[in-house]
Amino acid sequence: NGALISFRNGLNQNGLDFVTQLTLKIDLCRAHMRLKHHFEARTIASDVLDMISDDTEHDPADFSEAERSARYIRGNAVRESIDHGVGTKDLVRARKDLLRSLQNTQTGSNRDLDEGTVAVGAILELDTALGRITPEEAVHRIEETLRVANVGLEEGTLEDETRRAWSWWCLFGARIA
Repeated sequence: NGALISFRNGLNQNGLDFVTQLTLKIDLCRAHMRLKHHFEARTIASDVLDMISDDTEHDPADFSEAERSARYIRGNAVRESIDHGVGTKDLVRARKDLLRSLQNTQTGSNRDLDEGTVAVGAILELDTALGRITPEEAVHRIEETLRVANVGLEEGTLEDETRRAWSWWCLFGARIA
């Protein structure tokens, strides 16, 4: 894929500052997720989180968006791999990642809020896989939540990205059922 090559070429440039490296790696993670390269997305997201935690030159608060994105991507990469034999430890960490991504959500950012909507649904799927709730309970919660979202849709108050975020809940329900 051309995007993967471009991001890798960018990362191979000499003299990249820390912020540019983080940005390119997050974009590379997102590209891998879109291509369903879950292992690669998860690995690079973990690298981003390690870079942030190991950095001593910057204020970690300056990278809350990068951390939020990396946790969101890593958590969803694991969730997408549930059918491929992901262990309980990985599922628990994915759930924690998604919860932490929600904690870092910027209320003024539509992208963050839409990803937050997806993260909540993803946590339901992980909770089902972990046996914290039954599939029936999860599907019921999804149905109830989608009823509320439908009101916004009927009133015309949902933007396209938000509609797309809610459509993920239908996929979560199908995967859980």
